[in-house]
Amino acid sequence: MLSRTAPNKINQERKLLNVKSNTLLDHYFQSLKILKTQPLTSKGLLRSKLLEFLHLLTLTTPEVDVSSLIAQQGPRSEKRNVRRLLQKPSHLKLNIGDLARLSGRSLSSFNRDFRATYNMPPKQWLKKQRLTYAEKLLRKEDLTITEIAFDIGYENVSHFIKSFKESYGMTPKEYRLFIT
Repeated sequence: MLSRTAPNKINQERKLLNVKSNTLLDHYFQSLKILKTQPLTSKGLLRSKLLEFLHLLTLTTPEVDVSSLIAQQGPRSEKRNVRRLLQKPSHLKLNIGDLARLSGRSLSSFNRDFRATYNMPPKQWLKKQRLTYAEKLLRKEDLTITEIAFDIGYENVSHFIKSFKESYGMTPKEYRLFIT
């Protein structure tokens, strides 16, 4: 059962969608249970699973118009303070478009506000912050290089290793050996 409520309207009626169980949806939810047992799940895989669910919903429930559901999401959230938003390490996993949406801004507005706050482009800042956090994880944690790469938002481990080497002059493995 899916529901959607408008956060700003106190007495708004809840709209519910009853979806009947079927083989396709049963298999989909079984696959989610299997993914939950895996230690690492990439952002790309999660997006693919969400798209799969939307397609299955469209196929199995003809009264659902996915594009109208997306359009009904309403206005963007209130603008949030960019500096405060970016303090959480979990936000390092997000891309610039996701950060813009989370801050309640368009991409161009986010880029402009970001440059005014940090005096550099958001992509450059995000890369620097990710690698700084990775360096901390290499010092403190017993995580593998792959786990660290995924933890800071890199979906491609070799790209993470290359970026780390460009910044620190050695690969993450070499760095870990150097500091111990």
